[in-house]
Amino acid sequence: MDYYRIFIIGLLVFGILLLRQWMLELFKNARGVLPSSSHGPQYNLFAWILIFIATAGLIRLINRF
Repeated sequence: MDYYRIFIIGLLVFGILLLRQWMLELFKNARGVLPSSSHGPQYNLFAWILIFIATAGLIRLINRF
């Protein structure tokens, strides 16, 4: 196993730990974090843009392995 993969795995673990600390609602109830009618339109647009960017980044990361 090379150092690049160890570094990527470490970054993924660190990212998950940061998300768990900052977005407590995500780990308790995903419904409170996802875009919905209970949030404003600007929140929904921003959330969908972030979801798209994260999905594209994960797909590119998975394709590298």
